[in-house]
Amino acid sequence: MAIRPGDVLGKYRVSRQLEDGWLAERTQDFEQQVFVALLPENFTNADEVEFLERRQKVAQLHETAIPRLISSGETREGLPYTLFDYTQTEAALAVAEGENRPLRQRVDLAIQVLEALKVVHRLLLAYGNLSNESFRLTPTGAVQLPVLPLCCRHNDPVADDVAAAADFLRALLAAKQPLPQDLQAILDKANHASPASRYLSAEALMQDLHAYLVHKPVSARKRTPLYRAKCLTVRQPVSVSAGIALLLAVSVATGLSIVQDAAAKRSRDQAKQRLRQLQELTSTLETNLYQPVSQIPNSKKAKESLIQWTAQSLDAIAVQAGNDEELRRQLASGYLRLAEMQRMDGDEVSASSSIKKAQDFLPNGPR
Repeated sequence: MAIRPGDVLGKYRVSRQLEDGWLAERTQDFEQQVFVALLPENFTNADEVEFLERRQKVAQLHETAIPRLISSGETREGLPYTLFDYTQTEAALAVAEGENRPLRQRVDLAIQVLEALKVVHRLLLAYGNLSNESFRLTPTGAVQLPVLPLCCRHNDPVADDVAAAADFLRALLAAKQPLPQDLQAILDKANHASPASRYLSAEALMQDLHAYLVHKPVSARKRTPLYRAKCLTVRQPVSVSAGIALLLAVSVATGLSIVQDAAAKRSRDQAKQRLRQLQELTSTLETNLYQPVSQIPNSKKAKESLIQWTAQSLDAIAVQAGNDEELRRQLASGYLRLAEMQRMDGDEVSASSSIKKAQDFLPNGPR
């Protein structure tokens, strides 16, 4: 045994053995507990370069979820050791189950784990030997990962870390079945049978989980127009409702334009019927769509689109009016409603033009 209880390591005395290291107590100045990490027994001189490089990187790591390196030295037998901050922790999975945490909190917990792994991997470090028990929580509820190994003997430790995080996520969500479709897709991709089809980094998995929480499309699903529209509807229900209403209005206007072409070829009665429909629609839009849309920030383009298709539709029918008194009166009414919408939009010039057109179709107006 390279270390024993009672051994002194600088200002610290070893007190007892832990599952994956030793606990030591500070003997001078103030009370402090530290975690003592030893190198593997099969550590050789060939491993020393990697050890020194990793120790330097870990010393520069300032991530609250990763134990901080405090000091290093050698045992009486000359075996290098490192001292890290020590905090009493509990297994995160056990805490989540014991507190029966809701789904969103469990996803948040997984995101915190992945955020810490992302920082580690960006420094070209990795664990390679994580399990569900490796992901811990401090008494304050903060996520904590294990002490970073200073000698790693895994072929692809980054991929192993991501796979371990995916397995942790699966265990976290197991009690919350069935899952929302997006979250199930993320889980399926993270734990796919083929490594090539899984998330290639902790950051990629973290981004999809975050996208799920804020109702954005996730990469684990095919981003069809319908799927993207559904996500947008959940994120911005008011704006999307107005957009759908506008789309419906434009669709109706387009349909009416097609009817208009046919009406011009068939009969003046059909043109009159279309105009009456247009007037009803204009009145409905003004009351039920234009005014509500006006209350939405940055809705200028939507309002302008409504006004534009109304004006175009009225102008298209006007060329068919001829001497038909009823049709002319309906056109005059339509242009007056249009003028009111234009005035509400602050376009006095267009409003004056529409009023002039309305006057032209009133009795005794130009023929």
